[in-house]
Amino acid sequence: MLGLILLVSLALTGCQPGTESEVSTGEPASSAVTESSVSQNGTEMESAQPEETVDGLKITAEGVPVEVRFASDGQYRCEYDKNEYAVTTTTNGSTFEIKVTDSKPETNNEDNVIVYIPDQSYGLITGVSEGSSLILPAINANITVTSNASSVMASLPSDYNKTLNYTGNTSSCSLSMGGVHDFAVNAKISTSSVSVPSSWPAYDMLSTSYDYTSGNGTAKINIDVTSSSFVFSDE
Repeated sequence: MLGLILLVSLALTGCQPGTESEVSTGEPASSAVTESSVSQNGTEMESAQPEETVDGLKITAEGVPVEVRFASDGQYRCEYDKNEYAVTTTTNGSTFEIKVTDSKPETNNEDNVIVYIPDQSYGLITGVSEGSSLILPAINANITVTSNASSVMASLPSDYNKTLNYTGNTSSCSLSMGGVHDFAVNAKISTSSVSVPSSWPAYDMLSTSYDYTSGNGTAKINIDVTSSSFVFSDE
């Protein structure tokens, strides 16, 4: 394979209250309601609750390893080192946006920022990873991920019946199918390597595309990779 999946060490860190992140719409963005507290290990936990009902969620990681987890209390919050990272939140219509950036890019800090989200129904989850790593939990929602010089790990639950769109450039991605049996894979490949389960048709390294359908093809998995590696796992 051309790329190795980057495994990042999981560490609870804290978060710094931030300002509004940039949004791509002409509509004014409203700030989320935030509340910060310091945990016993010296890190800071920030709770940021959107003022409106959330249908979409966008998480942007810029030069920072980010792991997204489900919150046991059903609240949005994050844990990170406020001296190293910055987290900004905005509510853009029905989409809650969380942006994580590196306050000190000259410092080599590999601690994860942990973002907790409610385990609820989402219309669309958008992930953007720039020069970093992003870990997404198994959730039955439409998912769009863009990765540039990054590592992405994503999981799909066994009942997944939505659409996943992944675009990777000089990146690596590992997708765990979680026992999904009813899906259609459509991949566009350029100077990349793709690894598929042994039960699937083998991928021809000289091919610029890969297509495979299982069952009725209910779940749609669209992959577009350039100079990257992509690993499918059915475990």
